[in-house]
Amino acid sequence: MKETALRRTKLIALIALFAALAAVGAFVKIPIGTVPVTLQFAFCNLAMLLLGWKWGTLSIVVYLVLGLVGVPIFTLGGGFGYVLQPTFGYLLGFCLGCFFGGLICSRGVNGFARRLCGSLVNLVIVYTVGVLYLGLIMKFYLGQDVDVAHIVVAYGLVFLPTDALWAALGALAAPRILPYVWGRDSVEVKRLDPVDGYIRRISSGGMLTERELRRLRHVRLPRLCDAARRLQCEAQTKRLQTEQSDVSLNLPLTHTGTEKSLAQSKGDDGLTPVVIAPNVKFKDCVRDLAAAARSGATCVVIDVAQEDGKGVSPHDLRRLIATARFALPLAHIAVRGTCNRALLRCGADDADRGGASVKI
Repeated sequence: MKETALRRTKLIALIALFAALAAVGAFVKIPIGTVPVTLQFAFCNLAMLLLGWKWGTLSIVVYLVLGLVGVPIFTLGGGFGYVLQPTFGYLLGFCLGCFFGGLICSRGVNGFARRLCGSLVNLVIVYTVGVLYLGLIMKFYLGQDVDVAHIVVAYGLVFLPTDALWAALGALAAPRILPYVWGRDSVEVKRLDPVDGYIRRISSGGMLTERELRRLRHVRLPRLCDAARRLQCEAQTKRLQTEQSDVSLNLPLTHTGTEKSLAQSKGDDGLTPVVIAPNVKFKDCVRDLAAAARSGATCVVIDVAQEDGKGVSPHDLRRLIATARFALPLAHIAVRGTCNRALLRCGADDADRGGASVKI
């Protein structure tokens, strides 16, 4: 209860802070070239990246409401009559861009590519709404002749390079700022890299869901392989402590693809291997791995020699092996159809192709 109240207080303070930064950004101008650069988009984009789509949008709404009720925090003053200013569309664009860009950032693992994509969507929406609103006000309210090409260039394209740079810098800096904003153990920080949380859950005897396994696709491969190797070492230690022998790979292989057939393929001793063919659709492989975990499989064979596995890149194969280690941390994971010692560094116990083989 105390933590919830503290988080709520921090959230209110952050919303107020970014509303103030949005106001300050409108007046901070950097004279670079013929077009002065302001920090308003940079602060609004940071609000989206650090607070998320909901609270980031709310901070911009607070800024708009304060300006519309008369507080002179807009570039040309304040008051409800400001809606008739040609540049008011950019302020509306900040709200819409923060909302839709934040939705993109909120899905899956919050990696650099996703943050950059959300920031660029935010940028495009801001200038699309801003230029369109400006043109409509100039034509129908001010009664001026509108040259569409001139408006698009003078009030849109000329500002895009600098604001695109702010978008990229914000996407790059957000994960470094986030721990100081929310705290290192917060949910927002864990979304940047869920691996440590997954390892702690697995070490305490828990299992990952299919959805969580799919999120591993967005984790950097070296980071994922190192974590899978840690899980493998822990599994070997547990096997030694419980004096369990390694699974023999001379058992007949049973190819399965559904949870029902996985359960049927499991023998009385529980050691019948489950064979999975690498597929270009990562989610299909994850579904099979999750089903194998639910059925209690203790041996998984990833067979690259099968028809579905042909053409799979070494990068995707290593990611699949590491994901298999997260799905079945105590299982024996073997690779068939390829012989590469690099596979052993991402969670596989052995790999072979014909007569050649490599083992731990």
